[in-house]
Amino acid sequence: MKVLKLTLSIVAFFVVNIASSQEVKIIHNVADPTLANVDIWLKGGNKPLLDDFKFRQATRFLPISALGITTPTNVTIGIAPANSTKYDDKLVEFTIRIDPSQSYYLIANGVRPNAGFTPNPDGISTAPEILVIPAKRTSGDNTVHIRVLHGATDVPAVNILNNKQTPPLISNLKYKDFTPWTPLPASRYFLNIVPSSTPSSLLFTFEADLSQAEGAAILVYASGFLNPKANNDPEEESYFTLMAALPDTLIELEPPYAYVQIVHNCADPAAKKVDLGLSLTNVPSFEEGRTENFEFRTASEVIALPAMAPLTLRVYPAGGNTPVAEFKNIELDPDEGYYIIASGVVNKSNFNTSVNSNIDFTLTTYKGARFEANNPQQVDLLVFHGCTDAPGVDVVVRENNQRIVSNLTYGKFNPYISVPPGKYTLQIRPAGTATTLAAYAADVSSLKGAAGLVIASGFLEPNRNQNGPAFGLFFIPPIGGPFIPLQLVTSVDPVLNKQFREGLSVYPNPANNVIKLQYDLAAPRILYVKIYDLQGRLLKNVETSELVAGKGEIELEVEDLPEGLYLWNAHVENTEIYNGKIQIKR
Repeated sequence: MKVLKLTLSIVAFFVVNIASSQEVKIIHNVADPTLANVDIWLKGGNKPLLDDFKFRQATRFLPISALGITTPTNVTIGIAPANSTKYDDKLVEFTIRIDPSQSYYLIANGVRPNAGFTPNPDGISTAPEILVIPAKRTSGDNTVHIRVLHGATDVPAVNILNNKQTPPLISNLKYKDFTPWTPLPASRYFLNIVPSSTPSSLLFTFEADLSQAEGAAILVYASGFLNPKANNDPEEESYFTLMAALPDTLIELEPPYAYVQIVHNCADPAAKKVDLGLSLTNVPSFEEGRTENFEFRTASEVIALPAMAPLTLRVYPAGGNTPVAEFKNIELDPDEGYYIIASGVVNKSNFNTSVNSNIDFTLTTYKGARFEANNPQQVDLLVFHGCTDAPGVDVVVRENNQRIVSNLTYGKFNPYISVPPGKYTLQIRPAGTATTLAAYAADVSSLKGAAGLVIASGFLEPNRNQNGPAFGLFFIPPIGGPFIPLQLVTSVDPVLNKQFREGLSVYPNPANNVIKLQYDLAAPRILYVKIYDLQGRLLKNVETSELVAGKGEIELEVEDLPEGLYLWNAHVENTEIYNGKIQIKR
């Protein structure tokens, strides 16, 4: 897909020195590759009026009197191959009538008949001709005057809307039709082009920034082919676009852009490495852009994508040509930021669906992504739950016991949170409980003014999910690349916990019917041990008799618990909790 980054920037636009006679601007809009570079002759002339005149080129306004025309008359124009030497070298000729009291656009348009070009969908002749359209330089007031010409031979009748607003600015504009001069406020426009017959099928959007064009008169015209390859143009040089003819220049309008970060969070081992294909949904003739070898737990940098039409994203096995998934009609709004996150699994029958049943491979889109903090003194974080076998969770900051995320379920985003730069411990808990699934160290002390995505990724129980990657919490900055893992904090630092001299451990892991806890107490104490399932439900609550100081071991019977992954925590009186996971396997 060709995307041209030229900008319609009409800066300090002044209309001056209008000639006393009327004028003519000649425009080459013949998309036929054979006629892409031509000479333009006036019959009777001894040299070309225009030599080496190329497709999508235009003259300045020329005084009609300079062409030797002083009274209304018929003028015969010949189009010859480039480097022709005489009028009789012409390929085609046209006779048009010119009145020197008027100003005109003379637009060469069309394609050679019977030469393999796509017929016009509305049955209109597409043979080459010179379109004669009344022209002017200025609007005559403080608005911008726009005239629009449909000059694309294989495009049906269209409606043109401003930023998807109805009613359309222009309705049912057919090939070779042009609108009256229409006054518009000097502003920024997003011109949406839709077929008149199917107005819900957006073909293209182009940006026209007229905010500094007050007082100008501008011709906007459609140029090129909707499907170049079906029109003798395998290199797609004659792609469809909109052109803007200003008095002294010709500009190609560009599409508006959205800013997107694509994130690969599909933990299915079958999708560890994929290729991505991006194309326009409603214009399948435009070439698909491919990104190869996109790996799990990597993100693209923030990229500018044309917000010109609905997009289709196809996911292929790395090096393959048959997509495993296709997502159509991804709509991006101009100037907006987005996360597009691939998550889920390709074949959910091979994975644990007991916690979340809807874990099919999918794209989740977030509109409103920030790639820098709203407040330059803060850090802005967006949290996404991308772990298919994890329940809804809360996230609590251990340092101040502040709950910053509440009941975030799989496939959902938590609204942005803004925090001061610093070091935090994030405790992940089943929603509504005080049980810590895991705790992670998040050091954002150096990220003042930055924004990013915090994502839960992988499987809580890899052994029930094709031995896929284990659960983790990661940070994704706007520069993309591999996910940045947050450090797992499995228990309280024993140096800080004066009740335990050398910490506490659980074994064997996996366990069968008995779990053993080894401890090293600094003084005689009662030990409290709890076991939870992954939803945070308390299954066992053990209170020991007072244990003597020093090293020791206690046993917990777990033969009544089914196979699976469980959480345990242990504490002495009101001291901080040791916690971890235990696998029961028989």
